[in-house]
Amino acid sequence: MRLGAVLLRTDAALALTGRRCVPSRLLDAGFAFAYPHLVPALRNLLVNRP
Repeated sequence: MRLGAVLLRTDAALALTGRRCVPSRLLDAGFAFAYPHLVPALRNLLVNRP
C-alpha cells in the first residue's frame, strides 16, 4: 500500500485507516452499484479476466 501511495502521490493512510465513505449524492439520485461489496467485486474481476 505504501509503495502504491508513493507511486500515485497520495497518502497511504487513506487506504490503511479503514475510513468508511458513503456516496450519498449517487445513492440519493438512485444510482445502484453493480457490486456494492468488495468481495463479489474482486471475485468478478478475477473470474472474468480476458
